[in-house]
Amino acid sequence: MEFDPQQILKGIEVEMEHTKDPRVALEIAMDHLKELPDYYTRLDAMEKQGEEDIESLDSIGMPGIDNSEKPIPSIDLPGLGGPVSPELQQHLTGIQDADKELEDTMLGFDTNTPNKAEEDEQ
Repeated sequence: MEFDPQQILKGIEVEMEHTKDPRVALEIAMDHLKELPDYYTRLDAMEKQGEEDIESLDSIGMPGIDNSEKPIPSIDLPGLGGPVSPELQQHLTGIQDADKELEDTMLGFDTNTPNKAEEDEQ
């Protein structure tokens, strides 16, 4: 089986993140390339897409992204039995913000107005 030399070089570079031995990196790269001859091209595309997704999530304040400039409100979580860590607060705040944004962007759907079925019940 022949391999693309560019894929092999990229593979060694990537796999050196996991080992200090270039022979081991080469072996790992070759294993990946046996499965998918363009493995490292696909990996690169996937990583770029992931970066774009993170930037998109960051723009709406999702958790897991550095939003340190955004204040974190106090969150009351009954049943946890103690203070909530800042990391958990930030995660929950991001979820609440995303939920609110989704609610705000729903086409013509107002959660404060009863729907037709609710009106008929009254």
